[in-house]
Amino acid sequence: PRRGRPPKPDGAISKAAVQRAYRERQKAAGKIVRTIDAATLTAIQAGLPATIPDFDPKTQVIIDRDFFQEMQEKLRNALLKLALREADVAQLHQRNHQLHAELTELRGHYAAVQKDKIVLQTQIAAAAPRRRGRSPRR
Repeated sequence: PRRGRPPKPDGAISKAAVQRAYRERQKAAGKIVRTIDAATLTAIQAGLPATIPDFDPKTQVIIDRDFFQEMQEKLRNALLKLALREADVAQLHQRNHQLHAELTELRGHYAAVQKDKIVLQTQIAAAAPRRRGRSPRR
């Protein structure tokens, strides 16, 4: 038995068709990435007139593959660091909630101890014999 996704009725899509569809999706999303051949790039670098149709130097740039891959790697690393920081922040928020609950519990214990202290002080004061006589000078 065949495993995985069933085959398409009109056959497999070529890599070129997949790439065209990808470029169309990117263009619709406003993220146009243009690929050019090496001969055109060499002509542009040599100062010859550009043969790239609809090339707009204000909004488009020509970069070499190594630079693009380096920037892609830097961006990927930055996104990974950001994800790690978000995980750290989530852990800190959880710890903050735990400490807040513990503090609330300790405040309740402290209030109960203070109340018991006041009750005991009033009981001791009520049980102690009172002195008669002159009141101390003020």
